[in-house]
Amino acid sequence: MVFAGRPLVGGKEAYYVEVDNEQAAYNATRQLITSRRTHIATIAGPQDMPPGIDRLAGWRTAVRESGLGEGLAEVGEFTVDSGARAMQRLLDRGQPIDAVFAANDQMAAGAYTAIQGRGLRVPGDVAVVGFDDDTFATAVSPALTTVHHPIIELGKKMAETLVDLIEGRPADRVTRLPTSLVIRDSV
Repeated sequence: MVFAGRPLVGGKEAYYVEVDNEQAAYNATRQLITSRRTHIATIAGPQDMPPGIDRLAGWRTAVRESGLGEGLAEVGEFTVDSGARAMQRLLDRGQPIDAVFAANDQMAAGAYTAIQGRGLRVPGDVAVVGFDDDTFATAVSPALTTVHHPIIELGKKMAETLVDLIEGRPADRVTRLPTSLVIRDSV
């Protein structure tokens, strides 16, 4: 068996293919910092899933290293609705927010709804960066800056690893594929 992403349980023995979610989230947050954003919130993914945990950790490290304090965080469920609700909770806190890193593009799309519903502009008032580079990234306006998650390559590598294992060839237990940041109009 070959997993897509590190399994939460049994990961020490499992074969899996993933991206470095923590480093990718760190890089995405650094993009917001280098664009002179100083009040950077996050909409994290579920904290019972490795991508949710790792992406929150990457955001947290970037914010702390830059001396921006703890930052504001809310957890979503990797859905548009949960992203909108999480962004509403962030805005309801009444603390300054000039940027948000969302742990996936669906939650980023939901954040757009909440931001624009408050009469704020993306990116003028609040810059937004997502994760996945899926169809949500280009369906929103302005187009979303996002981490490109190489899902097709991930599937190919999983299949190659599985075939190697079935045929008795050696295979890497863990494969991490590179990500890249796709700069669009939301930053």
